[in-house]
Amino acid sequence: MQISDLRARIDAIDSDILRLLNHRAELVLDVGRLKAEQNLDFHVPQREEEIYTRLTAENGGPFPSHAVRPVFREIISACLSLEHPLRV
Repeated sequence: MQISDLRARIDAIDSDILRLLNHRAELVLDVGRLKAEQNLDFHVPQREEEIYTRLTAENGGPFPSHAVRPVFREIISACLSLEHPLRV
């Protein structure tokens, strides 16, 4: 297999990841609407921690376990901004 073949496979995976991120974002928007209707807090730190813990435990590598949290922190942060405007 050539480097160009491997890179093409990586590009296809990146496109899949983007598609899945957008699907996740659609679900987050649905959750945000339900939270607004039910007057619930939009950010639940305990839920976020559960996600990190579950994904780190599920990780079988070779993606480094120590990188799971920062990658998903960015994903969660971006999705939270869809649910509710972030304030600094």
